[in-house]
Order: sequence, then C-alpha cells, then structure tokens
Amino acid sequence: MQVEIRGQGVELNEVARDRLGRRMDFALGRLGAGVSRVWVFLAADGPSTRCRILVRLAGRPDVLAEEKDHST
Repeated sequence: MQVEIRGQGVELNEVARDRLGRRMDFALGRLGAGVSRVWVFLAADGPSTRCRILVRLAGRPDVLAEEKDHST
C-alpha cells in the first residue's frame, strides 16, 4: 500500500508524516492487497484544519472520508 501525504498551510515535519503513515497502515493494513493507494490531504481552512483521506480499493469504487477540526 502506498501512502501519499500532502499539506496545504499545515506544517508536516518528518515525524508527523511517519506517524500518519503508520496510522494508515494500522487502520487499513488488514485489507492487504485490497488497498492499492491512500492519499491524505491536510489543509488549513481558516481557523480550522481539514483532513481528507482517499482510499483506492482494488476492484471497488474509491472511498473518501473527510473531517474538519474546529478546535484550532
């Protein structure tokens, strides 16, 4: 599984990228070869931070999850 992490207006150092990659592997690793690729997009959206995760599944439609953190 390939994990690509991008940030826009959000500081992502190597430690944060590694942690995100491990979390994605933990959450989706049990699906094995069923997950071919994962994209994680983090963006500053005014006073909040938005996270979008797009998962490419083998033989199935892509799955998109989005969450907004209003506490920042």
